[in-house]
Amino acid sequence: MGRTEEALALFIHGALNYPRAARVILGIQTAPPESSHEARDHNAGIDMYRDLNDYLRKEGRRACRFFKGVVKNGRVGALLNEMDLVIRRRHEQHPTGEREAFDRMTQMQEQEFARQEAQELLREVDL
Repeated sequence: MGRTEEALALFIHGALNYPRAARVILGIQTAPPESSHEARDHNAGIDMYRDLNDYLRKEGRRACRFFKGVVKNGRVGALLNEMDLVIRRRHEQHPTGEREAFDRMTQMQEQEFARQEAQELLREVDL
């Protein structure tokens, strides 16, 4: 796995586990949180942004632009939007015992899923 592919896989993995936090760190606007889970994810992004602020301001500008472009890419943006919806469905389904959203969320949060998505993204776009 090349460095770009590895960086993409790690970023996608982190972003799918914390989709709001990823957007906050990159300065992408989000709608107000609708659940406690979304609020925790958002607040984690605020905390990480504060922790990374010096790096992002000084040395991380190129990386930030790169990953912001990745998020705005149709494929990755769609994955983050799907994850937002899956998390909401999971909260709705949880009391009923239905597992469809939980299973999809779990699949999308695995490292192997992120690795495959990074490979697909690299095939689609010349990064």
